Amino acid sequence: MFKKGTYYYAGSAQNSIEGRIKHHLNNKNKLHWHIDYLLNNPNAEIKSIHSLKTNNKADECRTAEELSKTMNKISGFGCTDCKCESHLYFIL
Repeated sequence: MFKKGTYYYAGSAQNSIEGRIKHHLNNKNKLHWHIDYLLNNPNAEIKSIHSLKTNNKADECRTAEELSKTMNKISGFGCTDCKCESHLYFIL
């Protein structure tokens, strides 16, 4: 399903960013969030993680909007709780 390339995901962790990142880095966890399905691919490799502390969930959508200006979207990925077209973008 996923093409070879570099992917960027805009997500939020309302309670614990450290716990959420730990979950995503541990591929033994059950698949829960959309990004877990991408990371469960044996060819997936995390190159870097960037976080921004904010009290506003809308910042997640603003980040996704910025990514959409220069990258290709994976429609419907990671955005079931908002009106964005996607929260996952890629470049070849």
